[in-house]
Amino acid sequence: MMLYTDNMRKGAIFDLDGTLVGTIGLHEKAWIELFQKYDITLTDGELKKQSGKKNILFINLVLKGRNRKDLNPRKLSHEKDEIVIEGLRKEPSRYFKGIKQFLKLLGENGIKLALATSATQKTAVLLAGDLIGIFDVKIFAENIHKGKPNPEIFLKAAEMLGMKSSDCIVFEDAESGIEAAKMGGFLCIAKDNNLGQDLSKADFVIKEYNPLELMKFFR
Repeated sequence: MMLYTDNMRKGAIFDLDGTLVGTIGLHEKAWIELFQKYDITLTDGELKKQSGKKNILFINLVLKGRNRKDLNPRKLSHEKDEIVIEGLRKEPSRYFKGIKQFLKLLGENGIKLALATSATQKTAVLLAGDLIGIFDVKIFAENIHKGKPNPEIFLKAAEMLGMKSSDCIVFEDAESGIEAAKMGGFLCIAKDNNLGQDLSKADFVIKEYNPLELMKFFR
């Protein structure tokens, strides 16, 4: 059992999709299906950029590049969520190995937990499943004004936990999330899912969750 001391990191902030749960290609397929309805074919570069971003930010990026002022970004965001929700009903997301044990161990050692996701609440609840109730603080796309790579979501999570950036560790899997964490002054641990994301700005990169090994970062 780890002893709790005043100078240890007391907070852990987690992204959701790709960090806690794996939904291989779910969002990518949803974006492709959505935009094909409107005769838009996404490039590989655009698909890479969607990871970790709020729906609206990515939609605006795509529409601006094609001068499609005829489409309503909020309507498209809602449609995309519905595609994702339908996909999750057919095939629920899977927790990464070791994550439930890690979250339990953090809680047992007095570490406060925050969920900070670019997903909307209705999709995040389905993505997270029974993990959702573990977190002391939950922030969804609706709760922030500026999406990743802006650090707002992580700074808000730390504030709601009653902590500073230096008190917390952010767990992420996407370039935009890692950039947001570092801009906010957080230590960042990246989950490598072999999806081509540039994780070089993270402080540490892990392939899988080893709960006992990861606890050293909170000492």
